[in-house]
Amino acid sequence: MSRIALGTMRFAEKSMRAKEVSSLIEYCLKAGVTSLHASHEYESYQLFCSALSQLSQADRAKIDSIVKVSGPHFDESTFCKSTFEYRIDQFLKETGLEHIDVCQWMWRLNPLDDDLRIERYDSQSQQIEECFAELKQSGKVKSFMCFPYSARFMRHVIPNSQLDGHINYLNFWESDAVDVEEMSTVVLRPLGAGKVSSITASDLNELEKSVGVYDRSPLFHSFALSLSAPFVKNIVVSMSTTAQVDDILSIEESVVPSESLHMKYKAFAGAFKS
Repeated sequence: MSRIALGTMRFAEKSMRAKEVSSLIEYCLKAGVTSLHASHEYESYQLFCSALSQLSQADRAKIDSIVKVSGPHFDESTFCKSTFEYRIDQFLKETGLEHIDVCQWMWRLNPLDDDLRIERYDSQSQQIEECFAELKQSGKVKSFMCFPYSARFMRHVIPNSQLDGHINYLNFWESDAVDVEEMSTVVLRPLGAGKVSSITASDLNELEKSVGVYDRSPLFHSFALSLSAPFVKNIVVSMSTTAQVDDILSIEESVVPSESLHMKYKAFAGAFKS
């Protein structure tokens, strides 16, 4: 899988058409960006499905998908094996993809009470492991990663033998991903949901002096925080133009994963004010 993953959530709000999305995906695949992040919950989901239908079978086969699937959802109280499997099957049917490479599993609850989530997870952990194992064995899902909503919940579910890592936020405003560095990680919101534009000249100067990387943009450093981390498997980035793809790939090429460099950047994870 490519370390940079194309985020599909914002296609609709960018008023893109299916042909534009399919052309963007084709460009990404040719440039080596094979990972895509998607969810049936996104407003852009039907647009994404339409775009995939316009791709050649050969191009669809190149796609490495990272897919959000909840179980339970906010309006559900427990994990239901048949419901979870149905959501997996529906995604594959609607997208025409043969399998999901990384399933972003989420145990949701309204409200997100960790005590209750952990209690209910414990009562069903064996059932969940068996469900994940069966989906892997069937070839429908290659790996499972947890989007935990909290470091406490993530650490609690680590013993699940079918979990291959976690999916979390990592930027200069949110440091959730560095709380569980021993696991393979997919990073969301590397730019802090647009907050990168609020980095001040003073913050940038302090950052560059600390990490020893000078004359770079806030965009570069935002990605370097994740790209420098050896434990980061993928970084999900919302992109809508080929120019954006080129810019991000240029940054990726210039940042080599390094424990020492990551430790310097890590000091700034979650450190900036909103």
